[in-house]
Amino acid sequence: MTGRAIGLFVAIPVLIATSWLLGYPVVGVIAISFAIVLAIAAITVARPPTSVIERSVDPLKVTRGQPATVVLAHRNRSALPSAPIEAADAIGHLSIDVTIPVTRPRGTSEASYRFVTSRRGYLPIGPATITRRDPWGIFRRYREVGGQAEISVYPRVVALPAPDLVTRLSRDAGAADVAAGSDRFHTLREYVVGDELRKVHWPSSAKTGTLVVKQMVDSPQPRLLLFCDCDAGSYADPADFESAIDATSSLANAIVATGVPVTVVIGQTHTTTEVGRTEDISRLLENMLTVQSEPKPAAAQWLRSVAIRSRATALVVVTGSNNTLLSSMSGLRSTFGEAAAYRLGSPVERVDRRRGLTVTDALDIDGLAALLKPPAPRPTGAQR
Repeated sequence: MTGRAIGLFVAIPVLIATSWLLGYPVVGVIAISFAIVLAIAAITVARPPTSVIERSVDPLKVTRGQPATVVLAHRNRSALPSAPIEAADAIGHLSIDVTIPVTRPRGTSEASYRFVTSRRGYLPIGPATITRRDPWGIFRRYREVGGQAEISVYPRVVALPAPDLVTRLSRDAGAADVAAGSDRFHTLREYVVGDELRKVHWPSSAKTGTLVVKQMVDSPQPRLLLFCDCDAGSYADPADFESAIDATSSLANAIVATGVPVTVVIGQTHTTTEVGRTEDISRLLENMLTVQSEPKPAAAQWLRSVAIRSRATALVVVTGSNNTLLSSMSGLRSTFGEAAAYRLGSPVERVDRRRGLTVTDALDIDGLAALLKPPAPRPTGAQR
């Protein structure tokens, strides 16, 4: 009931009593008129619905910052046209006003809207709430329609170049120590007791008259540890943390594209993901859907233990501009040899190359992509 309904419920008995006590029949007629209006308004609002509202969302899986479209379809099952429907649809904690136009008898009409997904995670949509009013605004009836849907908002994967240390890791992988039981052919040598017969090179043995076996060497496999700092105190703004998540997924995609496997560690309380192929990026994005910041700063000793378990040969850290981790990374160089750090949230975009440690500062993921974008090739003399 609205304030008007309460006022009428109070006024009607007062008018009837006044008409009876003072002998004014006109006042009684007014009271009866008010009662009739109340009855008509109640019947109008209380009648069962003759329509069905359905919801569709496209797409159900989006990248953060990508728009999604919601369509509310109204099917009128009545023999009369329906009036426009005012609906309030829910997107997380937000409310979106939607107006569904007039629907012809036994027909269907649609109303749609688009929104941009700015937060990562599972985003609930709906149900929508429609309001039915009588012509005088005496009663209002609310009804939830359209059901509820859920979309998955993944981190952004931006085209970034792989860190320079990845190129050096791939180049240094060509040097290997000679060792038995390896997987890459090195040379032929004379058979000694204990060698496996399956390694005997029979054509060469037939030519020399002596058993000759294939000597194999290890193909050293570089492995990189990519750590995303989830300490809430490292980031001046929650948007910086989202940019760090985007940078982590983008760097993992760039590193694994070079053939170097990467162990991605998100904070100290989240799942560790082994990314050995490009196809593993989708699993990484799934694991990053519900990652939240944590009030637990990472320590250099903890990172060292993680590196030993993952057999990492290099370290890349993604953190915020307020972090305290970089000051302790100098002690990790003996463990990793080389390290790189990306700080998100810094208003000054620069790349600081130190001995064994490269620090890159950027405001957000887009600024990082622009900073690391390779320069355009210079035009040749013919092009000039």
